[in-house]
Amino acid sequence: MDLSKKEHKQGKNQFGVEFYDIRTLHAQCMLGKNPKAVIEKLNHLSKTTDLNHYVNEYNMNLIFFTRNPQILEALITLGVNLNQKTNNQNHEYTDYATPAATSLHYAAMNSWFDVIKLLTNDENMNKTDGDGFSPWAYLKENIDDEKSKLQKMENFLLSMTNKGAKIIKS
Repeated sequence: MDLSKKEHKQGKNQFGVEFYDIRTLHAQCMLGKNPKAVIEKLNHLSKTTDLNHYVNEYNMNLIFFTRNPQILEALITLGVNLNQKTNNQNHEYTDYATPAATSLHYAAMNSWFDVIKLLTNDENMNKTDGDGFSPWAYLKENIDDEKSKLQKMENFLLSMTNKGAKIIKS
């Protein structure tokens, strides 16, 4: 998600929560700089507000892009929807989403293995996004890309050693 955009949607979402408040809390969850303080804030807020109402203009909830396992586990425990899907996004943003993508799709797109493990459940395991991809299709693409990169590096290393380069570890 592009948090550097100078012009953000103003006003409130469909639940009456200010977009500014959503972006502020979401940034704290994503950055994870002080997990204890963020979790305390989430616990306090959850006593008076359904945290599922903290969705931005793209229908992304607080779980999207959150990578700190403590914060992520707190969000899950507090009942934030793991299967929340994005809506169509405005293409002027750098990181616009595929419609109907879940936080698990994003974790798989980015190969965030610890996040993937926390987000996967029987209900969302094989859900497809608006492009028809399951989370595992994105992860497989990443694995294939990495294998290709490694093969190119290995071929290059072999060509260099064939030219006399030595692998020295001292």
